[in-house]
Amino acid sequence: MASSDYLLPFQPSLAQATNTRLDSACKHIQQCRIATDDMMSFVHGDAEELQRNKYRYCIHKDELVVGLGRPWYVCLSICLILSFFFVSLAFREGLIFLGRGGGGWDTGTVVKRTSNSAYPKVISNLGGLMDRGDTRVAIHMIRFMNHFARSIPERQAIIQYFKDDVYAPAMFYQTILAAGPAPAAGAVPPVVRVAVQTPGAEAFRNEGGQRLQTAKHMRYMYDYFTVGFANTLGYAHANTGDTMTSVMIGGLRTVMNGDFEIFAGDLVQFYWTFERDDFEQDGRRKPYLDIWEANGRPNNVDPSFTVGAQTTGRKRNAAGQEIQPTWSTPNDAQIRQAHYNLSYGQRADKQKIVAKIKPYFRDDANPRLMDWYRVFGVAIASARPNEMCDIKIARQSM
Repeated sequence: MASSDYLLPFQPSLAQATNTRLDSACKHIQQCRIATDDMMSFVHGDAEELQRNKYRYCIHKDELVVGLGRPWYVCLSICLILSFFFVSLAFREGLIFLGRGGGGWDTGTVVKRTSNSAYPKVISNLGGLMDRGDTRVAIHMIRFMNHFARSIPERQAIIQYFKDDVYAPAMFYQTILAAGPAPAAGAVPPVVRVAVQTPGAEAFRNEGGQRLQTAKHMRYMYDYFTVGFANTLGYAHANTGDTMTSVMIGGLRTVMNGDFEIFAGDLVQFYWTFERDDFEQDGRRKPYLDIWEANGRPNNVDPSFTVGAQTTGRKRNAAGQEIQPTWSTPNDAQIRQAHYNLSYGQRADKQKIVAKIKPYFRDDANPRLMDWYRVFGVAIASARPNEMCDIKIARQSM
């Protein structure tokens, strides 16, 4: 009998058999469960929405999976004696707001609010936070934290700023030479910090009552970190299907690149799609502005604002008018992105807020704490925007 008689009628390719174009002998796989409670918060408590548009909120195969890290809020001391059911209901319905901005007492103690589980709680998207104006504030909170926090104390200062929930106009500081006679040779010239007002470039608008409207969103704010890439589909609600998903946390894998060109050897981090305008076209962060007051309080400046640019806000100019982004994606990348979005089954007027990959650029002068926190691997091949890219995932050892 010929050897060909023993061949199966269908021979799977390497990509079909291993979910990747790479022959990786070592693959670390972890079982994870979708955080349904938090997905409910992302759709304003509408369980029917999670089930009706199940493909918009589920974790698709090959999507980047994001874990829920340390929460931003601190809990009331009374929470320690209340039942778990009541506390969960109170947080979900927004009945308990934390810190001075929410009218509560800040004990300074972080309390774990997630229930015990044998599997890590994960998500791949932020639900419908972009659908309504009141929840877009949560989007800007994440952008603000990721762009301006350079250290743990600055992270804490920004969290306190969100909890205080007091509106202030946009302003930052510039350091210039002080007026006066020229200094002697070899002497350090005196400098002063000058406040610069930037109307129309605030990150958080005054929606009335001199409030940022940030305190009520603190209950579902976390330090998001990369878990890996999904091998299986997992639904956001148990009534729709299985909420478990297998996630590849280590090994070589072919994934979709984000909006920035990536080269072999680059460290790889994840970013949310709404952060795109906070970076330059090559993937570097936009210049850091000195937004800090002497008392350690930050000022209300949009992360995409650039000094000297024609556009002064993410989607607004100095007069508050809507504008186009400061840079555009090449046409070929837009075509690849449109093809990729078809797998989500999403409507044109509803954006799925997913995580993508980009090269990480180190900034020694102003290191971004949250960008370094989101690094999870290394690129082993170059790729254009929205093109397939080979990377090495290393979350099993990070």
